[in-house]
Order: sequence, then C-alpha cells, then structure tokens
Amino acid sequence: ESTLTANQANEVARATAAESTLTANLTNEVTRATAAESTLTTNLAYEKARAQAAESTLTANQANEVARATAAESTLTANLTNEVTRATAAESTLTTNLAYEKARAQAAESTLTANLANELARATAAEATKENATNKSVATILGTSDILFPTQNAVKTYVDGQITAKAGWSFIGNAGLIPATNFIGTTDAQPLRFRVNNTWSGEIHPTSANTSFGLAAFNSTSSGSGNSAFGSLALLSNTTGSANNAFGQNSLKYNTTGSHSTSYGLNSLYANISGNQNTATGTYTLFYNTIGDNNTANGQAALQSNTSGSNNTAIGRIALLGNTTGDNNTAIGYGADVSTGVLTNATAIGNGAIVDASNKVRIGNTGVTVIEGQVAFTNPSDARFKNNIKRNVPGLDFITQLQPVTYFFDNKKMETFTKTGKLINSDFSQVGYSPSSTKIHTGFLAQDVEKAANKLGYDFDGVNAPVDSKGYYTLGYSQFVVPLVQAVKEQQVIIEDLKVVNEVQRKVNADLKKDNELQKRQLQLIIERLNNLEKKDK
Repeated sequence: ESTLTANQANEVARATAAESTLTANLTNEVTRATAAESTLTTNLAYEKARAQAAESTLTANQANEVARATAAESTLTANLTNEVTRATAAESTLTTNLAYEKARAQAAESTLTANLANELARATAAEATKENATNKSVATILGTSDILFPTQNAVKTYVDGQITAKAGWSFIGNAGLIPATNFIGTTDAQPLRFRVNNTWSGEIHPTSANTSFGLAAFNSTSSGSGNSAFGSLALLSNTTGSANNAFGQNSLKYNTTGSHSTSYGLNSLYANISGNQNTATGTYTLFYNTIGDNNTANGQAALQSNTSGSNNTAIGRIALLGNTTGDNNTAIGYGADVSTGVLTNATAIGNGAIVDASNKVRIGNTGVTVIEGQVAFTNPSDARFKNNIKRNVPGLDFITQLQPVTYFFDNKKMETFTKTGKLINSDFSQVGYSPSSTKIHTGFLAQDVEKAANKLGYDFDGVNAPVDSKGYYTLGYSQFVVPLVQAVKEQQVIIEDLKVVNEVQRKVNADLKKDNELQKRQLQLIIERLNNLEKKDK
C-alpha cells in the first residue's frame, strides 16, 4: 500500500509536470501565432503599398493614352484637310481636261465632216467611170488609164503572172519554200499586225517587245513593254503596264498600269487595274482583283472574290474564294477558305478547311478524325527572347475547377455556322455526316475553361475565343501542361508538409507506445504486489 501510495504520488508529479510542459507549449504556440499575425499585418501593408503604386502607374498610363489619342485625332484632322485640298485641285484639273477634250472632239468632228464630203465627191467621180459593157478592157497588161477597167480574167492573168515572176506568197497554198528567204513578216523595224474582219487581232512589236494574238488582244495605245497577250480581249485596256503575260479570253482585260502579272485561263485577273506581281492559273482566278499585289491563285475560281488583298496564296479549286481585302493568307486544298474576307495571316490546309481568325492555322475540315506527325509539335521557348516573365501560373486552384467530359461533336452544325454565322439548334443525330460525328471525344468545354480562368484572373492562352460572328471557341490542350505542372508542384509541397507532420506524429505515437508499455509493466507489478498482499492477509 505504501508502494502504491508512492507510485500514485509519482504519477501525480508526472501529470503535474506534463501539465506544466503543456502550458509552456501552449504559451510558445500563442507567441508564435502572435508573431505570425504581426508578420501578416506587415505583409498586408506592403501589398497595399504595392497596389497603390500600381494604381498610380495605371493612372499615368491612362493619361499618356489620352494624350496619344488626342495627338492622333489632330493628325487625322490635318490629313482630312489635305485630302480635301487635293480633291479640290483634282476636280479643277478634271474640269480643265474635260473642256480641252470637248474642243478636240469638236475639231475632230469638223475634220470628219470635211473628209466625208471629200470621199463622197471621189465616190461620185468613180461611179461615173465604172466598168460597163462599153467601158472595159480585155488587156492583160495594166495601163495608166483611169477610164478603162480590166475584166476579172485580165486581173487574174496579171496577178498570176506577177506571182510567178516574183515568187510571191500565194493565198491558196505554197510549195517549194526556202525557210531562210520565204517568211511572213516585215523586212524593216515596223511592227507586224494581224486583222480579222478588219479588226485588230494581234501584233508583234520590234521596239516595245509586246506580243499579242487574238481578237482585240492588247488593242490599246500603250507605252508598256515586254507584255504578251494571247486570247480574245486579253490585256485589252493596258496603258503603261509592263512584263505582263495574259493567256485566255478576257485575261487581264482591264489592266492599265499593273505590271509583272501572269494570268492563264478564261477571265483570269479579269478586273485587275493596277495590281502587280499577281499569278492566276485557272478560269476566273483572281477575277475581281483590282489593286491587290503579290497574290498567287492556282485552281478554278481560286481567290475569285479578292479585290485589294495582297500576298495571298490559294491552291485548289475555289480556294480562298471568300477573301476580299485580307492579306498574307494561305489556303491549300479544294474549298479551303477563310470564314470572312478580312482576315490576315490566316492559313487553311486541306479539303474544305475553314480558318476563322487572323494569325491562325486550320488543318483539315470538320470530318478529320486524326492529325498525325512523326514527332510532336514544338513551340519556340528560348529564354533569350522572353521578357516580362512572371511566376504567376495558378495550379490546383485552376485545375480543380475543370470538368472533364465526353461528347459527340456536331460537325455539320459547325461547318454551317462558320459559313453563315447562324447557329442551327436542331437535335443532334449520330447518322453519319462524317466519321468524326459518330466518334466519342474526351475533353473540356471551352466556355467552362474560360470561366474558370477568368474567376482567378488568369489570362490562359489555352482558350481561343471567337473574334467575329462566324468564329468559334478552340482549346490548345498542350497549354494545360503548364498549370498541371504547377498543380503537381503545389501538391508536392502539401505532400512534403504532410510527411513532416506524419513523422512528428509517428515519433509522438512511438513515445506514447513506450509510455503505455512502461505503464503496463508498472501496473502489472502493482497488481502482482496487491495479489501477494492479499495472499499474506489470508
């Protein structure tokens, strides 16, 4: 009993010591929490100061932008004034030119009237001396008489004799020609011209190096050089344009000052006026182009609607058909096109591929199910060319908001929308518009991803929002790797912290286990002693 009392006293002493230790630990924790709170208060004050500084910078930038806009408005006003002055001067010049042309026309009309009178007098005199039964000659040698006319037989005999004597060129076929001396053409520096029904049908010019062949081809007063026109009305209106090649009816028909363009096919580059360095191969290619430069169209009606767009390339029938004023666009494949005519630096590759935004590349139409390459796509990522680098990519906060889904994709609905801007809200059917419409896809909903990013203030470049009424959302799934990496890093920090906590808990558990074992042994000894005491009492 004395031993038990002593043990109890010891246990009380140990409990008191443990309570004292716990009180000390609690005091330490309070001290640490107070210090942490103080540090947090300091950090909040620092962040507030930074926010105020950023707000001040933003205010200054807004003031600068207002000043720039005011200056731009002033410049625009000055330019408008200059344009009005130029237009007034041009109108005055036009009025003067019209008056001059009117005077020339009146003088030409007067001259024409006089010439008609003279021709009428000559015709009347010739009528008085025409051949009749009593007024003709059967001579086969032409004389100098203005009264007597030879018969048809006499003329034939004379002409045949002259051809035989001079080895001339017969209009009913020739034989025994000597290529070195027999030819059709001129022997001086005069151009060789062709006519059909007395209508200009071509010319080979030795000085300007212009060559044309076809009804009314290159039939204009032109100072241009080095042009070739083959086909009815080809290069009809050319004035100063040079080094053009037009092959096909109406090709480059209205070109005036454009140079270094080549057109092959009916109505190719039909409306071109001053566009330069264009190449059109196929009927109706670049049909409406007027001032666009450096375009290449290969395929029937390729770039047909282009008017002033430049540096475009279209390969395939009706490729880039919808482009009008857009520049630097590329379309390869039948019907490959842009969704609107004003895009810039857009690329569509493949049959029916439609690109809906500037600076975008679209590969394949809505029926494509696989895009394959031997190696993965890569992005330029050299640190030497990056600036304003910030380590502000969210991780778990962003990733945990994303909702993976499976879905079917209505390709016909999308294709109609990109062409018309109209969304047909009909029930989706798996009846095969294309194999891809019946394929189950795995991914995200772009609008949900955008909402999650906006909620965090995260400018996530994996979401591409539409830029016009015919555009649509796209996702760059490779961009999700970056926030995923950040999420893994954040998760790893949590895991490491949990490891530390687990290790501390393991040690505490081990100590408790030891204490329990010790207490068990002590209790067993007490029980044994009590049992012995009971035996002695009995």
